Amino acid sequence: MLENDRRRNTRNEGGELVSRADVESVFNNPDGFSWLGSDYRFDLIDTESTELYRAATGALGVSGAM
Repeated sequence: MLENDRRRNTRNEGGELVSRADVESVFNNPDGFSWLGSDYRFDLIDTESTELYRAATGALGVSGAM
């Protein structure tokens, strides 16, 4: 088990402690999910990952099929 009193996990913004229960709680819905106080939308994730893929393949000079 990774949870112990010596390991302190904090949020990047604010520095508050993150508990194991926080990490394990994911809230799903048809359009995305929420985790650790942030909302993630599937359509936005798809758009941004496609842009990242195209930028990476372009920088590497690789012709990616998408």
